Amino acid sequence: MSDADTIFAEVLAAWGRRFNAGDARGVSDMFTANAIFQGLCPEPKFGKGEILTYYENVPASTTVLAQPISVYRIGEDFIGGIAEIVFTEPDGRQRPVNLSMLLCADRGAWLICHYHVSDGQPED
Repeated sequence: MSDADTIFAEVLAAWGRRFNAGDARGVSDMFTANAIFQGLCPEPKFGKGEILTYYENVPASTTVLAQPISVYRIGEDFIGGIAEIVFTEPDGRQRPVNLSMLLCADRGAWLICHYHVSDGQPED
């Protein structure tokens, strides 16, 4: 496994742990100040404040299971990756999605600067 694979997997796992704990502030702290975020909502979000509000509105006890499927490096300061994600809603319904993230090196840490989710399976 390359260092890019390891870094992406570690960031994805930390995001998942914070999400599953319902830690909206902890999740939003993983993003850069000017991050672009397209979650499971029709309009994109920009910056930590809007991202925090998004995660504060995720229904309590929603969980996520994440598995990286492809990782690539863009120079020294950027790592991109794609992951398969399954959100489980409080009523037990599962929603598989695809996630693409771009990580940016920021003062010795890897932060999310771009996040995009798309439906993983068409609805019946």
